[in-house]
Amino acid sequence: MTSPAPVTCVGGAVLDRSYRLAAPVVLGTSNPATGGTSYGGVARNVAENLVRLDVQAALVSVVGDDVPGRALLDDLDRLNINRWATRPLAGRTTATYGSVLGPDGELVLGVADMAVLDEITPEVVAEPLSRVDRGAWVFADANLPPATHARIAAARRTQGFLLAVDTVSVAKAPRLPADLGAIDVLFTNRDEAAALLRDRGRGVTVPAPDAGSDPTADLEHELALATVQALLATGVQAVVLTLGAGGQLVGRRGAEAVRLPAAPAQVRDVSGAGDALVGGTLADLVLGTSVVDAVRTGAAAAALATESTTSVHPRLSRAAVAERRSAVPQPPLAVPGGTR
Repeated sequence: MTSPAPVTCVGGAVLDRSYRLAAPVVLGTSNPATGGTSYGGVARNVAENLVRLDVQAALVSVVGDDVPGRALLDDLDRLNINRWATRPLAGRTTATYGSVLGPDGELVLGVADMAVLDEITPEVVAEPLSRVDRGAWVFADANLPPATHARIAAARRTQGFLLAVDTVSVAKAPRLPADLGAIDVLFTNRDEAAALLRDRGRGVTVPAPDAGSDPTADLEHELALATVQALLATGVQAVVLTLGAGGQLVGRRGAEAVRLPAAPAQVRDVSGAGDALVGGTLADLVLGTSVVDAVRTGAAAAALATESTTSVHPRLSRAAVAERRSAVPQPPLAVPGGTR
């Protein structure tokens, strides 16, 4: 089988510091915790997930010309991630993300010093994008400045590569390009999607629940479906809406939305799960797999990520993902009223 073209990942490369509390947080005082340091950033994590799933990846990013930045570049070399377009910047500090997790592994507080990522300008991405072949995949995260997203969208139109984008956070979702129709697959959650739609002057209309039904359950279902439909109406070709323990809702233009259940996991740390979802999905999309089936692979990778205390599961592999996929109920469920 011919090897797929490398995936070009554009966005954050970060030093991650994570602390897991021994007991529920008590504000205003010191809390006992166990901690660790690893390398992260959405685009960097997606690239690592890809190479662990036997797909070549190149990273376009910036780091500070400091000890963490140089160590991060060395780690990219160790992982065999192509980092020719990842630049150390003199006088700048490498981006850092700190997370405080509760005893259950869920995020209590996250803090981010990402100012250096604003240096990933349109000029920085121009040459790497010019080397992307027609039909190959580019991934961009919302850590990028708006002008850089616009440059990537324009290149997608002229060069014919395929574009996947992650909204990253509520604050950063509005950074996405005005031309959302250039996005082939959008990864987001309900809050981030709402922020993006508000920024574009669009709302989400939810019909009243049926008589005699559970109004809470119906509202959750209808809100997710309406969100996907609103995003598809902007021109996005496919949407992967994450629903936490509820799995994923996958919408495609001209097709029924499909609800995929979450893969089983013994959760230790949710950090990096979304990046694993993206990486696992792209690892199948480059092989020509349908979006729905590729997301099933991504969901299995995400479940594995939650069982690790590092940003990417160190034993992630095609075999591990296939085993976890086999534990997910089959087949996926078409969602009535989900055609757009």
